[in-house]
Amino acid sequence: MSWTVKSLVLPLVLLCLWGLQEGAQACWCPPVHPQTAFCQADFVLKAKVLAKEDVGIFVKNDIKQLQVVKMFKGAHVDIGAIYTTTDPGACALTLSTGVEYLLSGRLAPDGLPHVVSCDFLAPWDSLTACQKTNLVHGYRKGCDCQAQQSS
Repeated sequence: MSWTVKSLVLPLVLLCLWGLQEGAQACWCPPVHPQTAFCQADFVLKAKVLAKEDVGIFVKNDIKQLQVVKMFKGAHVDIGAIYTTTDPGACALTLSTGVEYLLSGRLAPDGLPHVVSCDFLAPWDSLTACQKTNLVHGYRKGCDCQAQQSS
């Protein structure tokens, strides 16, 4: 090998390894039907985001203060705020203040409601009429059903 080829090999290898490490930190969510997401969530609600607050020193989190408009699932849970990560690799969630959203999520062991971008969420105005109707009447009824693949 000539000197110029040898001098290019190490930087190319390092660049490829760096690219793999960056890719490993990306958030990826498998496609999930809204009914499945509804059934897997601890809570599903329509809420308006009132404010955002950054918390944490080593692990950054956002607390989003909410005005709950309607609870579709988890009525026993008192939710005035949700917790989200700011780490893109952990599926950080971006919500705009003043906008109404459909939000779903899980309760952490400490009882705090957490939401990530893989959860069932969307700006309320982007939902179809069918989705809005199913939030009230349909999705809950199908939670006991298990889809099976035929052979």
